[in-house]
Amino acid sequence: MAKGIVYWYPERLSKVSEMLQQDKPILEIAQHFGKNLELIRMIISKHKLGLAKSTRGSTIIEQKGYEN
Repeated sequence: MAKGIVYWYPERLSKVSEMLQQDKPILEIAQHFGKNLELIRMIISKHKLGLAKSTRGSTIIEQKGYEN
């Protein structure tokens, strides 16, 4: 693996995603995995685990009325 590239196994990513959905603080997630806070933030960002979903299930464009 090239230096600087962060890779986690799918099982770990699933657990991070699950913990985020349960509204666990990032500090608690970092402690669970025994990693530092910045690494967990990087993992969340790189794998787009922290993206907020619309409660309606529509995109921002759809909410603004720009759909076809």
